[in-house]
Amino acid sequence: METTDKVTEGSPLKSAEDGTETVTTPSATELKKKSCKEVLGFSRMTHWRTAVFFLSLFLCLSVVFAFSFIIPCPERPQYNVTWNRDFAEAATYDFLAFEQADRDKVMDVLFVIKSTESSPNKSCADAGLPSPCLFMLALDGTKGRTLWERPLDAEFHWAQCGLQTGTRRSWHCLLSHSDNLTAIDKYTGDVVWQLPQPTGLRSSLPVLSVPDLDGDKVSDVVLVASDDTQTQLILLSGKKGTQIGSTVIIDSIGTNNHLLHYTKGGSYYVLLQRDSRVCGLALWKIAAKAKLEPVPGLKKDKDLENNASNTTGLVPIYLSEAGSLLRTKDSDDSSDLLAVSKREVALVDGSTLKLRWRFNTIAIIGNAGAASVCCGAERAEPRSKTRGLPVGFCSDPHLWS
Repeated sequence: METTDKVTEGSPLKSAEDGTETVTTPSATELKKKSCKEVLGFSRMTHWRTAVFFLSLFLCLSVVFAFSFIIPCPERPQYNVTWNRDFAEAATYDFLAFEQADRDKVMDVLFVIKSTESSPNKSCADAGLPSPCLFMLALDGTKGRTLWERPLDAEFHWAQCGLQTGTRRSWHCLLSHSDNLTAIDKYTGDVVWQLPQPTGLRSSLPVLSVPDLDGDKVSDVVLVASDDTQTQLILLSGKKGTQIGSTVIIDSIGTNNHLLHYTKGGSYYVLLQRDSRVCGLALWKIAAKAKLEPVPGLKKDKDLENNASNTTGLVPIYLSEAGSLLRTKDSDDSSDLLAVSKREVALVDGSTLKLRWRFNTIAIIGNAGAASVCCGAERAEPRSKTRGLPVGFCSDPHLWS
């Protein structure tokens, strides 16, 4: 190896003749020029990197400074653990609603009082009403301050809020007072419309929110009024409050309670509860009896209508004593229904409005020696050995025995 290197260094021409490649060594001047270019390029890149770094740092500091001092943060509501409001010499009523009245995502309190004034700046005389009068108030749920107050004519009959769900109505609370029906906006307390009470019997709660029946693209409401001899159904426009069609009268039927139910097939039924049974009347049939034009969106349930009465049009739902009729889910119009009486508890299927099961409660709350039900069979035991059975509302009435 050493001999070959020496020959190459001493005889460059000979190596060329031999066909080997000659390696040309760059001169010192060329090396100096190349190194200067590399140093200048590296120096320029370093300056650019430094500029980009400081520019990024400046932008970050600017954003932090803007959000810290210039742009105000949203004011968070200050929650009080407890708050108390006193209304001297005021009468209260059986009405209390929790709604979002100031759009702060905190539930506020709505109620009605009867007094000469609700605050030093709001009295019956200021509103031109005889004293004492009614005041509907909305109090902030976080601090208890008054959001708005609305004076109304006395006397108070009933009130219901929460009627705006899934509708296009511009009002949220409906009050029956004096001889008037008043619709109120829960956000401002303004009266959207106020009309005289419909003629006939005085209506009762709950107010039923139904689909649009008069073609104005606003959901309407149904009022139910009853006495011992008859039941009246009044259809009201959700937009203006005026009556739609004529009053529907069901003779010889007095109701204790009523609900609006939505079946699995898409049919609406007004359920009427009386002491001895629970019946349903289809909404499309109510609209027809009120002499309205056919409503395209109302469907008929053929299975239920096969059992309807030829005279009244009522569909029997639960033919037994019913002390109360409850939903298993308050916010679901199609949930199962629970009929409770002194003798039994029964569950009605919400999708078909047919009886799912019934359970005799006399065996549990009866006297000593009463029969106890276990797994569907009766047995006689002393009271000390009788076992209570928990009830499953969704399927079989007995979870264990």
